[in-house]
Amino acid sequence: MDRRAMACCRHSLRRLMGSPRIWALLILCVLCFDRYIAPIRALLIGEGLRISWPALMVFFLNDSWLSVMLALGLLLLLFDVPPRDEAQKYLLLRSGRAAWARGQLYYVLCATALYMVAMALILLAWIAPYVDWTTGWSDGIMAFVDGAYEVYDSLINYDPWIVRVYTPLQALAIEAGLHYVCFAALGFAMCLVNAAAGGRAGFLVAAAPAMFDVVITEYFSTSVYYFSPLTLTRLSCLDYGDGRMCPTVAYAAIVLTLLAAVLGALFVFVYGRKEVHQ
Repeated sequence: MDRRAMACCRHSLRRLMGSPRIWALLILCVLCFDRYIAPIRALLIGEGLRISWPALMVFFLNDSWLSVMLALGLLLLLFDVPPRDEAQKYLLLRSGRAAWARGQLYYVLCATALYMVAMALILLAWIAPYVDWTTGWSDGIMAFVDGAYEVYDSLINYDPWIVRVYTPLQALAIEAGLHYVCFAALGFAMCLVNAAAGGRAGFLVAAAPAMFDVVITEYFSTSVYYFSPLTLTRLSCLDYGDGRMCPTVAYAAIVLTLLAAVLGALFVFVYGRKEVHQ
């Protein structure tokens, strides 16, 4: 067990939990979700239907704008990583550079997991009275897939191919896993640039590929999907037998995992070679 690195990780997590930034971000997420959830609640109330929480999570994560907003929210949450307060300098001296750097990577991984769980629970809280706890796609989701999204002015894209190819739990496992690895990779990229440049320019560098995903499906061919990290997290942009020559799920998982591993290793290497706490 990497005890010294985990001790640094726990300290950074406690520091994050005490920051007002986390509460401001949660409030903004609640307000953002309200616009997306309102048409769904209107359908469920008006038609007397119920909706599957995992199934709704699938289409939330599959929406390009929501994916971008979630990515930017996480980057804002981790904006100051690696931290530079006096306590961190003390931890760095006690644990050593390499262990401290690994601790920051563990911190990004843990914060990303907690962030995604918090977003899922916020979504559940909005639809709690109307949740269908079965393992199917539910009547509410199928109504939107069949065209109710136009009647109720829903902002979410309900891709019928996802419903035909996957079960809700399969789709959620794939999308949640890909989003987690992608978000972690973006966090590692921000760590790397901040450490190498000695400033906070990492946010802009990490946010750039996330923002690119907003326009990629509108203005670029599917061949560009292979090189856009956030695009590789959305099932509607991956291959499910429709002949569009999109990346496969396996390709997305391998590329995102390698990207996160390389960026994490580079951060540890750079931090071990460059004095950033001058």
